[in-house]
Amino acid sequence: MMKEVRLKKSYDYFKTLKDMSDCIGKAFSFRFASDKYKKEALIFYATRKELSNKLSEEFVAPIERNDIYNISSCLVREMLSLEYLCLSGYKSDMIQFDEKIMEHLNIQGKVIIGLSNKLSVSLLGDLSSVQSALVSDRNTMLSCSREIINKSDNILLKYICFEKLLRFTENIGNTFYEIERVIINNI
Repeated sequence: MMKEVRLKKSYDYFKTLKDMSDCIGKAFSFRFASDKYKKEALIFYATRKELSNKLSEEFVAPIERNDIYNISSCLVREMLSLEYLCLSGYKSDMIQFDEKIMEHLNIQGKVIIGLSNKLSVSLLGDLSSVQSALVSDRNTMLSCSREIINKSDNILLKYICFEKLLRFTENIGNTFYEIERVIINNI
C-alpha cells in the first residue's frame, strides 16, 4: 500500500498580519474588560512570535522579508500604544471617535489581505483616502479633547489619556504609510 504524501502548506504571511491587525481591533473594543483585553494581547504577541520565527526559517517569502517585518513592527507599535492607553485609565467620552478608530482598524485588515491578492494602484488610492481621513479624525479628536479636558475634574488624567489616544491614532497612520510604501515598492 502506498503511503500518502502531503505537501507542506506554505505559511500565509498576509493572513498572519491581518490576524495581528484584527487582534488590535478586538483589544481596543475590549479595553474596558481586562480579561478579554489581555487574552487578545497575548494572542497578538504569540502570532507575532510565530511570524518572526517563520521569517527566520523560510527561504521564500511572498514579498521582501524586510517589508513583512516592517509592517509587523508597525502593528507592534500600535499594540504597545494601545497598552499605554489602557494603562492610563482611558475612558472615552467620544463614542463617534471610538467607532472611527475601529473603522480604520477594519480597513487596515482589509488592505493587508489586499496585499496578498493583488498589489495594485487602486489599493494605493484606497490607502491615500484612508490616510486623509486619519489626519482629519486626528485633528478633530485633538480639538474635542481640549473641550473635554476643560470640563474634567481631573484635568491631568484626561490630558494624559487623550494624548495617548492621539499617539495610538498616529501609530495607526504610520502603519498605513508603511503599507503604502510596500505597495509602491512591489507594483
